[in-house]
Amino acid sequence: MGAVLIRGIDDELKGKLRLRAAEHGVSMEQEVRTILDRELNGHPSSGEEHPVRAIRRFVEEHGGWDDVKFKRIRTKARVPRFD
Repeated sequence: MGAVLIRGIDDELKGKLRLRAAEHGVSMEQEVRTILDRELNGHPSSGEEHPVRAIRRFVEEHGGWDDVKFKRIRTKARVPRFD
């Protein structure tokens, strides 16, 4: 994956980014990745819930992590034979 360094960001803009990231419970770097992905890949940005917020809301609605039931997928592993 590539990296991008952006210099000269206005302090007010950086503060808004910091608040937005905190609201979504992610780092500023992750928030920038999400914004760029939505804008450049054509994902709708209005009315769409942030993925992290959606997961947190789901967990809270179901009583927290202790009460969330995850479906375990069981597969039969083949035991190697060394004949």
